[in-house]
Amino acid sequence: MRIDQIKQIAGSTAVFAHPATAEELKRCGEDLYILDLPPIPQEYSDFLSQCNGFLDGGDQNFYGTERIELSGYKLKDIVSASKNDIDFYIREKKLLIGSGGEELFVYNAANGCYEIYR
Repeated sequence: MRIDQIKQIAGSTAVFAHPATAEELKRCGEDLYILDLPPIPQEYSDFLSQCNGFLDGGDQNFYGTERIELSGYKLKDIVSASKNDIDFYIREKKLLIGSGGEELFVYNAANGCYEIYR
């Protein structure tokens, strides 16, 4: 899905961060590697190169390569978000990429799928 389609679906409450630079993506990938976490999947990396995270009214958040403040809300980055339960994410080969309410949005590197945990 293209970023313009996401913006159209998300509506006026959504706030999008600046595009991630190649250097930001590289540094994030290196940090994930050091922690033995899965790499950012290519399609999510492509998304981040268009917007380095976004939030929809503060409820649904997709994390970027760095902590960013958007509209007074501090959006987590992928690395620090995954550190909260790092043993689980390493063992299960998963990468936490976002959250919404009580749901977690996760990339499962073992099967190449995106999943929602409640």
